[in-house]
Amino acid sequence: MPGVTLTIILAAATAAAQTSAPEARRAPAPAVPAQARSLTPASPEALRSPQVVAVVHRLDGFKFLFWLQMNGSSIAAFDEQVLRAPVAHTSIVAGLAFDGDNIVVRLPQAEAEAQKIEVAPDIFDTVAAQYTGRGASPNESSNASVSSFRRAQDLMVVRRDGQRFPAQFVGLDGGTGLSLLRVEGLKAGPVRYAREEDLADGQRIRLIAPERADRVAGAPANLVYLRIGETEGRIKSITRTSTGQIARIVISAPRLSPTLAGGIAVSDAGEVIGIVDESDDREARVAPVRVVRRAIARVMARQGSVPYPWVGLRGETVARAPLEVFTSQGWAQAKALSLVNQRQGIILTTVAPGTPAAAAGLRPGDVITRAGGRDLHSVEDFTAVMSEANAATPLSFTVLRAQDAPRASFELTVKPEETLNPLRAMREAEMAARGFAANKYLSLGIMTMKLAARAAERLSLRDALLVMYVRQNSPAARADLRLGDIIESVNGRPLGDADLSAFLNGSTGDELSLGIIRNRQRMTVKLALRNEQSN
Repeated sequence: MPGVTLTIILAAATAAAQTSAPEARRAPAPAVPAQARSLTPASPEALRSPQVVAVVHRLDGFKFLFWLQMNGSSIAAFDEQVLRAPVAHTSIVAGLAFDGDNIVVRLPQAEAEAQKIEVAPDIFDTVAAQYTGRGASPNESSNASVSSFRRAQDLMVVRRDGQRFPAQFVGLDGGTGLSLLRVEGLKAGPVRYAREEDLADGQRIRLIAPERADRVAGAPANLVYLRIGETEGRIKSITRTSTGQIARIVISAPRLSPTLAGGIAVSDAGEVIGIVDESDDREARVAPVRVVRRAIARVMARQGSVPYPWVGLRGETVARAPLEVFTSQGWAQAKALSLVNQRQGIILTTVAPGTPAAAAGLRPGDVITRAGGRDLHSVEDFTAVMSEANAATPLSFTVLRAQDAPRASFELTVKPEETLNPLRAMREAEMAARGFAANKYLSLGIMTMKLAARAAERLSLRDALLVMYVRQNSPAARADLRLGDIIESVNGRPLGDADLSAFLNGSTGDELSLGIIRNRQRMTVKLALRNEQSN
């Protein structure tokens, strides 16, 4: 596919001129580095907006394939051209320059996770050479390919005046999905934040995000024009915790789009009220400023990604749950009505097997009234407790159980696990409970993808797996598996049509013997399977 140049038109857009453009922030890939220019001056309205910038995010071939797997995409095999592409995927989202050289942005979660993969500039030539017989030797790479890779910036920030800055990924906050970028020389001015007590239902709000712009007459066909656009909406509802703090804001408007996810929500006065978590055609759900600032503070304190303390349950607020939710879980109707009237706690609708909550003895239908020493009145209260917890400290839960009523409540202790993506962790746990195969080898610190048939044939193999990712300090790393290794056999047996999960599921031993190809040499590594749960 030919390259596509992205031209960011940093022009102001009035609410009356808005058009829904679902594809506006997802540019065709592969793409070459973006260009930026300002075509029209900003309006007075835009000048009162906060420091909103466009964040151009590119993934090279390796990170793109990693992103596809982590995003749940099913890919039988990949082509070597994708593997070698310096830029295989491009997305553009809004960013908030909130503090000097720091940018907060909602990158798509799996894309943010892909940032932790460190790929040497010569990996494209090294891997291609060992399974295609072309390109550079295993110990050297072509200058052209390396320089091409180095020119492709993973992250770039474009200001409203058209000036571009390379950005450095600092970390991802697992609880909110927000990422922190550092941009030297940006020197953003101060941002004004809306006060929670000033926000009310019906208030007019502007949502600011990149969107597709009209193509300039006579411009080349391979240019994609974007601008920082504004969409007007109104606050539909504000959800608060029991302490009165805002947990979630819902914005309604007649014409919204899923592409507004990551957009910046501001008041008419230009004060930031939050960042859009997700959006559909009618509603946008916004994480308020307090949640955003606490998430970024966590990432800044660690100077890296901050996992979320996940326990593996879903629930509903007792005061708002339908009566059928209780009776279907064994609660007598009279007792259920009493719980609803007391307006305290959350009732568990799902406890996924194999999760910390299940290991602690929690069950669907249990009502948690306290967690971490704090009373719970809503799901938002529970989320607030978890956002302040950490995996190193067990949490005490106060529980009511239908089968024990009218007995008094009892205590359970749950030790959370760490995850950067709690939604995916829950989805995988639920899928495993329904009998679907999971990528169990991810827990061993390895991710692989099947080689395309023609690539495998060049190695005289029927099937083979390319190692796409090896987590530091994992069993795979201790076995000396490396990025770019090609797995051809397991325990002396060719892979055939199976992937590594099939061998893991059927293994009864303490290790797997992997036959690999590295730098055109065949060797064997031993991957430990037992006593690795703490890693």
